[in-house]
Amino acid sequence: MKKFSKQLMQLSALLFALVVIVTACKRTFDEPPYRSGDPDLKITHTIKQFQDLYKGSALTITDDVIIAGVVVGDDASGNIFKYIVIQDSTAGMNVQLDASSLNATYPVGRRVFIKAKGLTLGTYGGMLELGLGVASAGYPARIPQAQIADFLVAGSTENVVNPIELNIADVKNAYQNMLVKLKGVEVAKADLSKAYADTSLVSTAVNISLEDCNGGSIVLRSSSYANFAGSKVKQGKGDIVGIYTFYNTTPQFVIRDTTDVAAMTGTRCDGSTGGTAPSTGTKVDSIRALRNLYVGSDVIASGTITGVVISNISNESSANYRIAQENNQAGILVYTKSANSSLALGTKVQLTLTNADTLTTYNGDLEYKSFTTTNFTTLGTGSVTPRVTTIAAINANRSQWSSTMVTLNNVTIAASTTNGTGTNYTLTDATGSLVTFVRSAANITVTPGTATSVTGYVSIYKPAGVDTTTQLTIRNTADIVMGSTTPPVTTANFTGLYGFGSVTATSGTTDPTAVPTADNMTFGSFTANGVSANPNTSGRFSFTTWATGATNGSNTFTGSLDAAKYYEVTITPASGYKLNFDSLAFTVQRSGTGVRQWAVRSSVDGYASNLAASISNGNANLSVVSTDVFQVDDAISTAQEGSKITFSTGFTNLTGAVTFRFYGFNAEGTGGTFSLNKAAFYGSAAKQ
Repeated sequence: MKKFSKQLMQLSALLFALVVIVTACKRTFDEPPYRSGDPDLKITHTIKQFQDLYKGSALTITDDVIIAGVVVGDDASGNIFKYIVIQDSTAGMNVQLDASSLNATYPVGRRVFIKAKGLTLGTYGGMLELGLGVASAGYPARIPQAQIADFLVAGSTENVVNPIELNIADVKNAYQNMLVKLKGVEVAKADLSKAYADTSLVSTAVNISLEDCNGGSIVLRSSSYANFAGSKVKQGKGDIVGIYTFYNTTPQFVIRDTTDVAAMTGTRCDGSTGGTAPSTGTKVDSIRALRNLYVGSDVIASGTITGVVISNISNESSANYRIAQENNQAGILVYTKSANSSLALGTKVQLTLTNADTLTTYNGDLEYKSFTTTNFTTLGTGSVTPRVTTIAAINANRSQWSSTMVTLNNVTIAASTTNGTGTNYTLTDATGSLVTFVRSAANITVTPGTATSVTGYVSIYKPAGVDTTTQLTIRNTADIVMGSTTPPVTTANFTGLYGFGSVTATSGTTDPTAVPTADNMTFGSFTANGVSANPNTSGRFSFTTWATGATNGSNTFTGSLDAAKYYEVTITPASGYKLNFDSLAFTVQRSGTGVRQWAVRSSVDGYASNLAASISNGNANLSVVSTDVFQVDDAISTAQEGSKITFSTGFTNLTGAVTFRFYGFNAEGTGGTFSLNKAAFYGSAAKQ
């Protein structure tokens, strides 16, 4: 609510100001707030009035209805997937959206206006939902990603919704999809040894029983894809905040992240001592696996990771180290409690992860925080080969490449600004610019001018309230090679997007769709090998007769990759040019008995090993299992975005054709499908 401030010069002005204030305080929750950020849309219904339009069967809205509410539940932690929850002063609403990383646009606290004409109001398990059209099971279908902006308009941010305080006995379905604080609850004794969910993914969600001291109980339901799934439940009694939901006759409670249970540390109903059970966290064995755990909120992990120190402590913040895998596929910023000068550039180290430490972000960069130096074990020395790339590619991949090594060729260096600790320099190549900050204490000589090459590691700097800055941090003077009589390298970035739009059920095993084009290279057509003679559908590259080994409803697999069954595509540089591959992103789909797992290999190593796999968009339906195998949840048969390959330095400076193969396996039946709906290769072609 706006606060009004006036300089009062006389009594009449004072009385007038009081009238203004009293009038302003009558503004309802549902009127657009008097500040920038909200669209000029007239709200026609409160959410409760909108709910009342539902009369027992799915309803398509035909009038110009507009509702608005503040987001109280988003997908930042992964516990909410492909929907947001909005609330006004009267009710809450689950809005089904077929997109991931919704918290980037619709975070908690953002006011969202919904133009409901054309949308469908219905129920799932008896609980009201808003979508577009009706799914086969009769509940509202998700609004496709391409159409979300047609119906949802993002408004102001940082709106605060205070939870409704209730005892378990007072909970009723009128509070569905509203932010609620349950007073004085504790985890049932039988569940105290459990984690919130099942990180093995045998069960995709887990129910924990919450109780109060009056015999009331309610289910706490958490997704096994949540980033806190492996954390142990709270041991004490206290208030818990979350979204009230239900499924048929079962009341359920959903937390947004573990801050919602922070108060559950008090003495339990039986008088026993509360507190927090130590969490061992999710076990990981590589820096890349550690990074993949973070999807928006702090994480505890266990296990060990190994890497090479790629930073020079004199040109980093005190007690910071950058450590990268030797294959340069992933790196991490490690913040220690005290500086340790013995961890010199090039030291190979093993880090033991403990529940006293946290994977978090600081100024926009991912870091492992409060790491004690006693958990470092030195393993001699090591080296990391930088990926040769461009500034445009760094900017596009900064989140994945942060704390990894890169080399830029033919760079112009210009001094920018200086402060009490060092100097900012601007690095520019043919594709863009970024910043390198050199600390005065580092004694690194930087000469403005043209450099043949600049080597360093990628970092991100984003303090609150400012735009993200991509940085390249150098370690010593040798990282800059000045001047050269060599002609500049001609480099062109490429995006090779395959959409499969011309595929039909009779088009055979070669994709008839026009191939992508880019300067100085040739993209081949996708072919299907060892599978059915024709696609099973149109508009996507989808075939049957894949290797079996999966059982419906189970995550136990008996099959394996069949090297004779795959999709294949070849990419060839023009004569006199070389290819540098940065990443590959693709969308997959399966039928109800289709493949559950897939992997990508290449001709670079003779198809011997799977390429480095990750999930790029926090899609909780997808996961990566050992070793670099993609896996989809058994219940999913819709298109799934998020499969990503990040190429190592072995995919730079390639002067010959490269072939990529996509292997689908562990299908539930030979008639099951594996579909590529879209595939995009990213990189650059440079003159040799």
